[in-house]
Amino acid sequence: MKGLAERLERPAMVALQSVAGGEDGGLYAKKPLRIPRTNVADLFPSRVIAGVRPSAAGAGEWVEILNSGEEAIEGIEVVASIPGFTVEGPTESGPRLLSGEAARVPISLGFERDKLREHDQNLTTFMELSLRYRVGDFVVQDRLRRPVTLYHRNALTWADPNAVASFVTATSDSVQTVARRLSQAIPEASRADALSLPVGIFAYLSQLAYATDPVSPFGSDVIDYIQYPVQTISRGAGDCDDLAVLFAALAEAVGLPTLLLTTPGHIFVAVPTGRPAHSLETGIRETGMSLMEYDGRLWLPLDTSLVDRSFEEAWTRGAKLVADSTRLRKLGVIDVRAAWATHPPVDLSPSHEVVASQMPEVATKVSDGAQKARVRFQRELGTLLAAVEGEAARRPDDFSMLNRRGIVLVALGRLDEASSSFRRSVELGASEPGPSNNLGNLLLLGGNAVEALHWYDEALELARTEEEVRRRIVLNRLLAAWMLDPAGSRFLELVLGANDDDLRAFYQGVNGGPLRGGANAEDPSSVASISASDVPVDRLVHWL
Repeated sequence: MKGLAERLERPAMVALQSVAGGEDGGLYAKKPLRIPRTNVADLFPSRVIAGVRPSAAGAGEWVEILNSGEEAIEGIEVVASIPGFTVEGPTESGPRLLSGEAARVPISLGFERDKLREHDQNLTTFMELSLRYRVGDFVVQDRLRRPVTLYHRNALTWADPNAVASFVTATSDSVQTVARRLSQAIPEASRADALSLPVGIFAYLSQLAYATDPVSPFGSDVIDYIQYPVQTISRGAGDCDDLAVLFAALAEAVGLPTLLLTTPGHIFVAVPTGRPAHSLETGIRETGMSLMEYDGRLWLPLDTSLVDRSFEEAWTRGAKLVADSTRLRKLGVIDVRAAWATHPPVDLSPSHEVVASQMPEVATKVSDGAQKARVRFQRELGTLLAAVEGEAARRPDDFSMLNRRGIVLVALGRLDEASSSFRRSVELGASEPGPSNNLGNLLLLGGNAVEALHWYDEALELARTEEEVRRRIVLNRLLAAWMLDPAGSRFLELVLGANDDDLRAFYQGVNGGPLRGGANAEDPSSVASISASDVPVDRLVHWL
């Protein structure tokens, strides 16, 4: 990833200065109300527009006010602004302060999006604080300035890696237009294949050029510069972070979840295969598979900087990066959809950027690339199955090995064999929730929601104290009840018994992601009109 050839230099601390007096203010030449501290210093446009709080704990912007005088101060009012970039914020009130007392007052900075779209420099400017308060019978007005740095609209610091999610603008008109054309270019017969979309998106990226990164370390004190997807398309080139962000935006625009993977100095992506991987992480590593496990599913890592190579080569390179970085414990994983919860996407690309209309020959590349990827995928799963079956043969009465074998068989599409393995695992591990849950998943994939609900109920009964396990089963049970009847009493009963976080995750999954469909945790009817046939059940069920 590239930096701006600079470090994140904190503005020097300077004394706050009074720039204006107020009515009767002459009696208080020293202005007893001081602002010794504020948490507003470094401002990144993609964060402030999205409402991302300046601290990791989620605290909002604030200023600390201090009564440095001898008399009490009352009726404190504070208004904050950054001239030229914000509208005047609301008036915030502070508490009564006795001599020597201090308090924090929240402030609001209402940035104008159009001003930030054209902001193409790192600017040291000031935040102006308009103060009004009473000391005894007198009213004092004052204006204080605090230095701040407003960074380039494309700037970001990797101190918070999830911040890159704000650049994955999957719902922008330009990205949606390209994604729609891309989907139409993929042969209809290939669309059901989980690997066709990633191959198609990579084929689209092949018309772009990779711009080599300057040497810059990956660290929290480095300022990076990320192009918005429309900028990368318009300019026809980007470096590793630009291409990874564009790939993720196009994937999310067509409903395909993505991970952004980071290693020191590099960023690339991983896409879901639609296959389970729970409890298989060790086997994946030991058999040298070019896949990875995340959140109980198999993902395909892809180095999107290799746009001049084949999909298979990009996959091979991505897998090597994952293996090397995992061994060194330097692999970072950014779940785009999870990151959107705190860093929602904001498109600040300049209004003059235009999207190229050309679409490369995607169909041919998809047919060829997806077939090769599919053969390789099946071959690697076969190797993993052989390893798992060998271990299961040595431990024939170990329910966990049979459960693991069943998961690999599901990934291979050998569902009848998987069913037998899960049922035997249930018999051997009667007190464990995993096999029952997984048997429910298998039945749901086969369209038997009624029987699936029975096994989910069994699994939930066994997972009395395991909070995360229970959460996964609850989501599976909601999905089964919804597929059985979106307006049915069982689904509504489960909705009433679930918490908002679980409901939100369920609705977002059915709608295709947190930015699609407008689903929310208070409206069960928001998914009532969606056809079960349009929902990727294999990507939504949770395996244990």
